[in-house]
Amino acid sequence: MSRFYFILFSLLVTFTLLGEDNIQDFSYGKVNWTKKTITVTGSGAPTLNSKNVSKARLNAERAAKLDAYRNVLEVVKGIKIKSSLTFEKEMEGDKTIATQIEGIVQNAVVKGKKYYDDGGVDLILEVPIDGILPVEKFIKTDVAGLKSGKTQKYSNLIVDVTNLKFEKVLLPEIKNESGVLLYSVNSVDKDVLKKTGIVNYMKTLDDAKKAVTGESLIITAKSIDSENGVVILSDADAKKLIENDVDLSFLTQGKVIIITK
Repeated sequence: MSRFYFILFSLLVTFTLLGEDNIQDFSYGKVNWTKKTITVTGSGAPTLNSKNVSKARLNAERAAKLDAYRNVLEVVKGIKIKSSLTFEKEMEGDKTIATQIEGIVQNAVVKGKKYYDDGGVDLILEVPIDGILPVEKFIKTDVAGLKSGKTQKYSNLIVDVTNLKFEKVLLPEIKNESGVLLYSVNSVDKDVLKKTGIVNYMKTLDDAKKAVTGESLIITAKSIDSENGVVILSDADAKKLIENDVDLSFLTQGKVIIITK
């Protein structure tokens, strides 16, 4: 099997397994926003004129892994934290983030490996998105949270933006038409933020319903503030989140799904 067909076969298998997962293509790999993973392929060329085949293959495998690490970092740089802020910009201003990301990349999971007759190697790596961003620095202590009541009416929130131009970001915000902040990084428990982030992205309502338990509050967004990466709900729909005595503890657990293309 040639190197091209191995990569093509791997991608086809990945898509088959992923089904309707929300996937975004980058120049150096793919981001699965549903499973919150980055997948890349690294290639290592054989050592020319090497008489020790096993050593040459080992060197090629190391080269493939280094190539995959570089590709992961390139994908990370392109991921948007907010609409106007990419990881690349954030890493330029905060070198500790680059160090943290490099540490996480080192723990990547090998999902596939292919050796070629010429001694070359292809390696597929997978890295989780959650945990690569020190979210604490984006929490604003002066932002008031939503009041939570005792009536357990909903267990999760599903917001449909499929008919709107929305760009996937790690830290989206949800507001009503009047500008009241309904959901953001400030809404979620810090431990949850580190483990699962603040939102999942899916492609269809059916997928979202299958992924959750309990009663869902399903709302179709009215508009998008694309400049700031904010999902806008109508005031009427937003009242379902801010009506008296409704328990909103599911928001603190990050149980929010955005349906988008």
